[in-house]
Amino acid sequence: MNLTKRFSPYRTPFPMEPIPEPVFPDREVDSSAFSSIQKAIEHCSTLGGGTVRVPAGRWKSAAIHLRSGIRLHLEKGAAILFSSRPEDYLPPVFTRWEGMECYNYSPLIYAEGCENIAVTGEGTLLGNGSSWWHWKKLQQAAADRLCGSEADGIPVSERIYGSERAALRPSFLQFINCRRVLLEDITVLDGPQWTLHPVYCENVIVRNVHIHTEGPNTDGLNPDSCRNVLIEDCDFCTGDDCIALNSGM
Repeated sequence: MNLTKRFSPYRTPFPMEPIPEPVFPDREVDSSAFSSIQKAIEHCSTLGGGTVRVPAGRWKSAAIHLRSGIRLHLEKGAAILFSSRPEDYLPPVFTRWEGMECYNYSPLIYAEGCENIAVTGEGTLLGNGSSWWHWKKLQQAAADRLCGSEADGIPVSERIYGSERAALRPSFLQFINCRRVLLEDITVLDGPQWTLHPVYCENVIVRNVHIHTEGPNTDGLNPDSCRNVLIEDCDFCTGDDCIALNSGM
């Protein structure tokens, strides 16, 4: 559903320069030709970037890490079902968890230090959230420990989580220190915790994205210490904030 067909566009009451969209080489890779979506991404990256197409069907996946110059495009009828096994999101990656930097389970879709990246198409991302939501109480000790580390100035390199004894739910899609990011037309269902979470990013466009996630702390979109973020024609049904602007602790 394109919301511009139902509602009139709202003109911002302030001048706003166009946000540059990512650009990609004219190259396509079919993910079904590889044993995993991640391997298709790595192959496309070695060729110099382009579009990794996920055809119609139901595809299982562990963590997906984007690379610069990669557009992950889900065809209509494509659904990526993410693993419910925490070990499929290891080793820990650099992340920002509720405003605090640490190393934790990888977000389901993740990128760090990339330029020109996108997740697009009329397909669906299924986060298997119900397998994570019961962690809300279990993770309290780890969350308290992280808060203490932040207050005490413990180096980020020593804030290691991502284990049964130090378990924090990851975000669904998280991009850190990235430039020119596009999320368009996708449907995102039932993430572990926050759904769309750009951190320290610049020039981010979120357009015609549909989010439905009902678990605890499942915010829809959390731009976190970002610059130049455009959100348009999106709809949210979440278990917490739909859109929340963040800037750390």
